[in-house]
Amino acid sequence: MDESRIVYRRATVWDAPAIADMWELEMEEMQMLGRYCDAVEKEKFFVSLVTRIKTPDVNIVYVAEKDKKLISFILGYIYRNNYGSSDLIGFCEHRYVYPEYRKTKVATKLLAILKDMGIRMGAEQFEFVVPYREGLVKVYKRMGYNPVQIIFRKEGI
Repeated sequence: MDESRIVYRRATVWDAPAIADMWELEMEEMQMLGRYCDAVEKEKFFVSLVTRIKTPDVNIVYVAEKDKKLISFILGYIYRNNYGSSDLIGFCEHRYVYPEYRKTKVATKLLAILKDMGIRMGAEQFEFVVPYREGLVKVYKRMGYNPVQIIFRKEGI
C-alpha cells in the first residue's frame, strides 16, 4: 500500500457523517452495539462530535484519508486530573481504522498526532482505553505506555 498518499488532517464538520459511521463500526468491534448503541446513540454521538470539532481548544479530532476517502479517525480531549494533582491529561476517547488499512501505521500516526496536540495544549500525561488484546498490549508497551487498569465483565447477569 502506498502510504505516501495518506493525508492526516484536522476533521471538519463535513467529516462528521463518515466519522459517525466509523464510530458505529468501532462500537460493533467492541461488542457494544445493541447493548449501548442504537440510532439514538449514534445521533447523540454525531451531535457531540460536531460540537467537539467546533471546539479545538479542548477537543482534538483528526482523520486520515486516502484518495479523498476517510480511512480512520481519532477523537480525544484534554481534562484536568481531579484526584491528587491538577495535571492536565490528554485522553483518547475513540479511534478507528478500516480493517483494510490496519498494519499500515495509520493508528500509530494518529495517536502520535493526538499526543503532540495534547502536549501543545499543556497535557502532562496521556491515556486511552482499548479492547483487551495481547497483541495490542505489546504494541502499546513498545510505544512507552503501561496498562494501569483492567475492566472485567460478566455477561448474562
